[in-house]
This record gives sequence, structure tokens and C-alpha cells, in this order.
Amino acid sequence: MEDLSDLERNDLEISESRVRLAIHVIGALAFCVLAAVMLALFVAPYLGLTRDPPKPGGLPWLIVGVLISAFCIAFFGAIAVQVGRRLFGGSGPVVFLTETSFEDRRISPQRIPWTAIRSVSDPMGKDGGRSFYLDVDPSFAVTLPLRWDFLSRCARACNRLLGYRGLWIITMSLESPFNGTLFDVARERLRVAAGDRGTPSS
Repeated sequence: MEDLSDLERNDLEISESRVRLAIHVIGALAFCVLAAVMLALFVAPYLGLTRDPPKPGGLPWLIVGVLISAFCIAFFGAIAVQVGRRLFGGSGPVVFLTETSFEDRRISPQRIPWTAIRSVSDPMGKDGGRSFYLDVDPSFAVTLPLRWDFLSRCARACNRLLGYRGLWIITMSLESPFNGTLFDVARERLRVAAGDRGTPSS
């Protein structure tokens, strides 16, 4: 295993862990099953499938329950499908770090030069063990071709609501040891790049 100093000096090509992706798929499918069970419990009395008749005034709760259950089935089902594609699809690297750029092919096929990244941080306070945040220069961000699959759309919509308009890099699905050190390596690469251009890094 390379130590952190070696990782900071060398170019990195990082793949996703098959085991971790499989765990995510299983978890998403489990939530789908739970949502389906909840949906069945809501509608069963109205279909005459239970001994007890529907409770008076229960229609509003039925509507709310069906909507929530259907949303959960669709949401976690989409997660299972998309992560499953990554699990059974290509096994090549998805994250690339060089002295001059950063690339996460899960987000965009284009490399982002360190000069266009204003800061690397983890607002969640987990030291990058699950994810970290790239604050990208807005003038460069508008030119960045982003992937528009279901998960990416949901993530970017939620991030905008929370005030995060940069890019979240998910590390918990990456191969070990990179998931725990990628954050530190990215910060060091940005620090070096910022020093080269004579501006302080964040």
C-alpha cells in the first residue's frame, strides 16, 4: 500500500469497489421492498384483503401513504438500477488525479484543472471518508459537461437548495485505501497548484 506522500506525488487512477457497489444495490433494493410492504399495508383494507374494514376518515392518510410509498419505490429503484449498471458495467478507473487536473467520470467526462478549483472541503466533517466538495470557479463550471442521469439530477437539485453549487465527490464507493485518502491528496494537489500560481489555497 502506498503511503500518503507517495499518493500526493504520483498520478492516481481510482476505480470503484465492486463489493461496496453491491452493498449499495442490496441496500436500495431492501428499501424498495420496505416501501412496497408499506404500500400494501395502506391499500389492503380498501381492496378487501383484510378482515378489518377501512377506518372512517382514512382516505387522506391512504393518499399520503400511497404517494410516499410510490415515491420511495421509484427513488430507491432508480438508485438500484443505476448503481447496478456501474457494478456490472465497466470496471475501469472513474477518478483521475494528475499534477494539473482532477476528473471524476461519474460526474463529467471533462478534466477540471486545479486552477479552476477554488477550494476542496468536507462540510460534513468526515475528513472526506464519504464525500467531499469541490468549489469550482463559476466561469469554468458553466462550460463543464455534466452527466444528467437520475441520481445526478437529484443530487445537484438538493445541493443547490443547500447552497452548494460546486461538485460533490462521492468517495465511499471507491476502492480502499483511496476512499479515505483521496480528500487529503486532492487538498495537497490544490495547495501545490495554488502555490504555483501565487494564490493561497483553501
